[in-house]
Amino acid sequence: RHVAFGVLSLKEYYEELTLDEIHERQQFAFEAAVRMRDRLLQQEVLARMDIDTKDAVKFVMEDEGRKMFQMLLFSKIVP
Repeated sequence: RHVAFGVLSLKEYYEELTLDEIHERQQFAFEAAVRMRDRLLQQEVLARMDIDTKDAVKFVMEDEGRKMFQMLLFSKIVP
């Protein structure tokens, strides 16, 4: 719902942007999505607790609840 609102409300604005400005916004959105994805793995928390992040991330990646949450979170992000 929020994404659809953003798309509709910014449509005219984006039509006025230059190609460079559009690419800059695309890069920003991509980097934000990558950071959100990485934060879901909680590597900073694991490292602070002196837990081996390599093994813990493997465990976290297999969690079905996390997979579902991530799928729902990123389902509206399209290239």
